Amino acid sequence: MPTRVPPFEEGPLTLRSYERGDLDRLSELLTDPVTMGPVGGPLRRDEVLGMLERYLAEDDPRYLVILAAFDGGEYVASGRLFVSDVEPGTPEIGYLVRSAYWGRGYGTHVARALIRVARERVGAARIVARTRIDNVASARVLEKAGMQRETTRVAPTGIELVFACGETADFRGGT
Repeated sequence: MPTRVPPFEEGPLTLRSYERGDLDRLSELLTDPVTMGPVGGPLRRDEVLGMLERYLAEDDPRYLVILAAFDGGEYVASGRLFVSDVEPGTPEIGYLVRSAYWGRGYGTHVARALIRVARERVGAARIVARTRIDNVASARVLEKAGMQRETTRVAPTGIELVFACGETADFRGGT
């Protein structure tokens, strides 16, 4: 079940948990072909609604924290902390920045915020992230957020780089 977190700041961003009223914001992000190109392509609005419902579901143990990120009231990015399938038992971070805001450092701020939440709210000693091998910008974001490249793996969607920070620890999920 996703942990609700009170709004907090990371750099220029204010981050908060998603709410039911965020469907239009999340749709704007996830239906954009430019934003979603590096991660498999845009979703349909009904798929976004299903995703938001899963994010808000109290019985889905995969999602630990889901955050909306704003700069001066403008929705710029999304971040999630979830139980990894790359390294079972370890929390993984993922983020998307609206394409109109690429190149402004927002991805790094969201990644740092997720790492902080993983450590402070979830109690994680180790956090992982992954990106497609051809997504150089995302790899750089993860490095700037303090993660190190650990391995390359073949995934159903292509070749991925796996990044991590922290020590190996047994993480069971929850708060």
